[in-house]
Amino acid sequence: MPSSAIVILVGHIGRDPELKFTSSGLAIASSSIAVKTGYGERERTTWYNLDIFGKQAERFNEWINKGQLVQVIGTPYEDEFTGRDGQTRKALKVNVSEFTPLSRDTNASSAPTPSSSSDGIPF
Repeated sequence: MPSSAIVILVGHIGRDPELKFTSSGLAIASSSIAVKTGYGERERTTWYNLDIFGKQAERFNEWINKGQLVQVIGTPYEDEFTGRDGQTRKALKVNVSEFTPLSRDTNASSAPTPSSSSDGIPF
């Protein structure tokens, strides 16, 4: 039986997006998002690395800045890599399929504001 996973994360962007292009011209943006859960003594922050592809990557790079509150939707996965000290490390990553800026960044005057659906449905 096939299985899949999708996540919706709301948090603050941890670093300005980095935009690169493959040799075939595909745009790839990367950034990170900090998501707080719990409260009081049980509050914790989980960091996710974000990968965005194609036109979405170009828009993300143009509209999103460090510190901005954003909602992202995508497919989660765990990435394993070797750190500078030679130790194997793991990172939580998300291939972003959709994003919505939830706060307006004063440095990004061209950033769009989220709009609601015309039929009254909030999504």
